[in-house]
Amino acid sequence: MLSSATGNSLVALDELGRGTSTSDGQAIAESVLEHLVHKVSLCHMACQVGNEVGGIEEVTFLYRLTPGVCPKSYGVNVARLAGIPVSVLKEATSKSRELETVCANHKKGSDWNLAIPSCNEMVVLIHNLMNLTTKLDCSGSYENPGISSLTQLQHRVRKLLQI
Repeated sequence: MLSSATGNSLVALDELGRGTSTSDGQAIAESVLEHLVHKVSLCHMACQVGNEVGGIEEVTFLYRLTPGVCPKSYGVNVARLAGIPVSVLKEATSKSRELETVCANHKKGSDWNLAIPSCNEMVVLIHNLMNLTTKLDCSGSYENPGISSLTQLQHRVRKLLQI
């Protein structure tokens, strides 16, 4: 999908970055979105964040949970097997390591003056999406109804971020 997408493509993503560690999942999601914006030039995006699970009566766990932290995540390796472009994988690996370092430093109680309020996956992802949204260039002179919506979204995000 990433290899064949163009600026005229409709790209639908579901559960992007889910099913792996917070750092790998967030890094993969952010890298894929950056690729779509910067390499493919897609500039319309909609996002639904919710925790509703409709129609599922029960969950069947295939693995036994044990106490402790999983020592390693293989999310980027799974993304490689799924055919994600190498450039996106390299970016995701870098971002994952950076996020792991930030979270480790936070857990150790060290000083950190980042704009990220916590290591919560959604907070970090939303923060990065807001930053990505503010960097989009939608100042084109062509008529497109989506541009005005995106410009309004950028204005709201900049106001939220006070930039």
